[in-house]
Amino acid sequence: MGLRQRLLASLRFSFGKLMEDLTPWFMLGFLISGLITVVVPEDFFGDTIPGGFVAMLMMLVLSMPMYICATASTPVAAALVLKGLDPGAALVLLLAGPATNITTMLVVRNFLGTAVLRVYLLSLIVVSLALGWLVNLLYESMDIDLANAIPHVHAMEHDWLATAGGVVLSALLLFHAWRLWIAPRFR
Repeated sequence: MGLRQRLLASLRFSFGKLMEDLTPWFMLGFLISGLITVVVPEDFFGDTIPGGFVAMLMMLVLSMPMYICATASTPVAAALVLKGLDPGAALVLLLAGPATNITTMLVVRNFLGTAVLRVYLLSLIVVSLALGWLVNLLYESMDIDLANAIPHVHAMEHDWLATAGGVVLSALLLFHAWRLWIAPRFR
């Protein structure tokens, strides 16, 4: 298979099968992050819930039992950071959520045993909290407030590349949502 055929096959896979598999998770992540943006008060994590280690523990406890894949958790974490969540706590959510869902834990226990599951969970907890703490330390040492560092984009302030990327992603999501859910119901 030549270079051109491999390139075309990779594009077909990327924008076809892979995008089809990711579409439900993108839609879920966008829906949840939109709800967080609308419902949660502006500085919820700074005023109502303390930051630092408490926020990291909270994200760890919230993310461990629920099934949240990496694709869906990324926009959720971004929305939470905009509401005042520490970047380290967002990282804990991004690391622990996809790795500790019930299905994964049952598979690890059934195939590798309870002792391995305990080591797996303990290492995941320790590494997630340590990396979250290091990320918070890094942001503090560089004096960066991530919630204020992200520009709040208003209407008509998009550059052409961001707009084009958004249009292409939206078109792909709508196309695959149509193929997955809507078109089969009308056949």
